[in-house]
Amino acid sequence: MRKRFYILFVARGEDGQLRKIPVPMHYMYVLIAGAAIVMLGLTGIASSYARMLLKVSRYDELRTQKDELKNRYTRLEEVAKEGGFLGPCAGRAG
Repeated sequence: MRKRFYILFVARGEDGQLRKIPVPMHYMYVLIAGAAIVMLGLTGIASSYARMLLKVSRYDELRTQKDELKNRYTRLEEVAKEGGFLGPCAGRAG
């Protein structure tokens, strides 16, 4: 059975002859499998980072809403202290 090779590099040697470096086919399979594993890993890291960004943006929105509600509550307390809020029983006499 004839062995299959890829020629990876062609260069001139010190003596001026062409020098070819044969790479066995099974090395190429290992290289392709390694590249696939690296790509899957990078995809996982990218998706994890994207999920983290979505969570952070949602957290920022909630924090902004909390600050707005806190400011509204503070203003409502000030209005109540000034007497602008009469309460639910204000209309009853007696």
